[in-house]
Amino acid sequence: MVFYCECAARFCSDVGYQDDSYFNALVRMFEQALKIIAQLSASDRNPLIARIDKVRTISHNFGYGVGDDMDSLLAQYAAAGGHSVFSDLRSAVHLCHQAFCRWGRRRVGHPIASPG
Repeated sequence: MVFYCECAARFCSDVGYQDDSYFNALVRMFEQALKIIAQLSASDRNPLIARIDKVRTISHNFGYGVGDDMDSLLAQYAAAGGHSVFSDLRSAVHLCHQAFCRWGRRRVGHPIASPG
């Protein structure tokens, strides 16, 4: 699932493909990957978290709220899963629930909007 997300994100990034259905499928697969990753042991989980986080970072360039959706999913898993790796990544995601964040007027959910 992580490999699918990597390939799909790389394809969109390389050719500039922008299709709502394609992005929806990417976000759904991202969520499925998070579900599986959360069930793994730490030694298996950590490398996959690093890979899926790269997908999330790349996806912010697509528009259509893809990166924001992935930020929200990651925040949900960080809150529910209790895994330190998810929590560490969550600190890089700022969800202030305002139309624009006061930190550089970045969009809500932008990974460098603010530390929290």
